[in-house]
Amino acid sequence: MTIYHYAVVTKPEITDAVQPADGIDMETVDYKRQPDVAVLDVAVGAAGGLVCGIWRGGMFGLATNQIAVLSAWPERGRAGPILRTAADGLGTTLDDGVEMTATVRPAAPERITAQGFYVIRWLRMLATDVAEYTGLCLQTWPAFEAAARARCWGVLRPCNETETVTLLMLTWYGSLDDWERSRQFAGGDDAKWARRSEMELSHWAEGARLAT
Repeated sequence: MTIYHYAVVTKPEITDAVQPADGIDMETVDYKRQPDVAVLDVAVGAAGGLVCGIWRGGMFGLATNQIAVLSAWPERGRAGPILRTAADGLGTTLDDGVEMTATVRPAAPERITAQGFYVIRWLRMLATDVAEYTGLCLQTWPAFEAAARARCWGVLRPCNETETVTLLMLTWYGSLDDWERSRQFAGGDDAKWARRSEMELSHWAEGARLAT
């Protein structure tokens, strides 16, 4: 069974001079405040894991000195120590992270490469509702993805579950405009979308760009 691990790495806050060239790209300016993406990627691969994706902070939910790392592993307990050692070597900190397994997507671990706008959504619901919820996701995604220029990469559930669980849903949008348009999506599955909403106790999200 593949174990997915999501964690946030934080670099100490710094001030630094900015030398604009042909104008300011606000996201690129913030990259210098973030941990070294390549070092973390190499550390995971050398330990037998796969970095599915790394997202840069500075848009919504993640700070400019943070990155989010989603990795895949052959067993539990591997990701935390490897990422913590790499983060310590960079002079950064790693949060506790969470270990998860896939539900209806992804079918297998893969490297995420599509550029665009990603929403990392956290969904709170009763553990007993997860199967129905993810089944409805499979039914409602096709029309949504076709109309919204979007794709749900996956829905992950925590390995350590209680009566109430927090799922991670990762969705790609072609652009921030595509995400905004998708908020008014009407695809003919209204009852199923309504049922999905009923099962959510709460949800919140982070919006970020994929690190290349």
